[in-house]
Amino acid sequence: MGAAGNRLGRSKGTLRKSPLTGLLFPQGFMEEARWFIQGTKPNAYCMIAIDVLHFRLFNKFHGRDMGDRFLRHIADAMETLRKEHGGVSGYFEGDNFCLIMPFRLDLIQHLWDEIMAGVTNQGSALGVLPVFGVSPIDDPDLPPEIFHDRATLALPREGGLVEALLDEGPVRNISAMEEGKELLREYLRHASARGLEEEAAREKLAELE
Repeated sequence: MGAAGNRLGRSKGTLRKSPLTGLLFPQGFMEEARWFIQGTKPNAYCMIAIDVLHFRLFNKFHGRDMGDRFLRHIADAMETLRKEHGGVSGYFEGDNFCLIMPFRLDLIQHLWDEIMAGVTNQGSALGVLPVFGVSPIDDPDLPPEIFHDRATLALPREGGLVEALLDEGPVRNISAMEEGKELLREYLRHASARGLEEEAAREKLAELE
C-alpha cells in the first residue's frame, strides 16, 4: 500500500458515518478525501461514483430489508478494497456511493464483479445493475468535489458500463457488455410487473445487440 494508504483513517473516528452502511456521509467523505489525495501522484488514484439502476424496483419486489442488505453488500465490497489498497469510501444516501481507490482497471473490474455477485445471488434482481462513473485524480491539488462532479457526469444511465473520464476527453468503456445484456434479458422476462418500463428495456437491449 502506498503512502496515501498508510495515512488512511486520520480523522475517521470523528466523522459521521451512515448507520446503514458504516460508510462516511458526503460531508465527511469530502473532508477525508481532501486530506487523503494531498501528496498523491497524478492519476495514481481515481474517484468512482456508484449508482444502482432500477433499485426502487428491487425494493418493490424484494422489500426494503432485502434492499438494505444489498446496500450493505456494496459497502462491504468497497471497504474490503479500501482496506487492502487504500482510499476513502462514502455513502451518498439512496443507492449512491462514492469511492477513492487506486486507478487500476483490474481493481475497478474486481469491485464491479464483487458488487454484481450480490445481484446474481438474488436471481439477477429484476434488472438491478450497478454502474460506475470513474474520474482519475489527475491533479491532487484540486478539491475532491471536482472529481466527484466528473465521476457523476461519467455515470451511464442504462446498460452495464464502467466508464472513465480520461485526459484526452473521451469516455472509454472498460467493462464487458454481456453482463448488462443478460440482466436486461432477465428484466424483460418480468415484463408484466413493470408496465411501460418494458418498452424502454427492449429498446436498450436492441442497442446492445
